[in-house]
Amino acid sequence: MHRLMTLLFSAAMISACTTVAPPSPAVPDQLNPASNETLDTIVSAKGVQIYECRTRRDQTGTYEWAFFAPEAALYNPSGRLVGKHYAGPRWEANDGS
Repeated sequence: MHRLMTLLFSAAMISACTTVAPPSPAVPDQLNPASNETLDTIVSAKGVQIYECRTRRDQTGTYEWAFFAPEAALYNPSGRLVGKHYAGPRWEANDGS
């Protein structure tokens, strides 16, 4: 009986946790689209963030991990490869746009 109650409690907690949406982060004004711009498509990305070990500028003889570049493939909702994300940062569609 104790095990059944534990399982029911765990299932209830999982259900409660998955139904609560996290708060949306505030978007800085400079990142908001202009009033004449509209959403064209939503893509997902699969890739990596590349870091490299560099000498620290402020401490001679010590090192730090520093961000170098992203490298990701972009996919449409159907799973078709539609572009890439890379250093710059840049996002490029397969047609070059």
